[in-house]
Amino acid sequence: MPRQARKLSRTGVYHVMLRGINRQDIFEDDEDYRQMTGCLRSLTERYDEMITRTVPTIHVNSIACKAFV
Repeated sequence: MPRQARKLSRTGVYHVMLRGINRQDIFEDDEDYRQMTGCLRSLTERYDEMITRTVPTIHVNSIACKAFV
């Protein structure tokens, strides 16, 4: 059963973390890594600021900020 959608943040700040189970690799090869960076790049169009740190193969950590309208 899928998760319910999260509520929008009142502050507009979101912390996104991806991590392999038991520190398993989340990027099998360079193509996986390129696809993930492409997805993150496309998210920067939706958010006013995005800070991303990637630890090779096992961890992606992002903070996305949406400006108040």
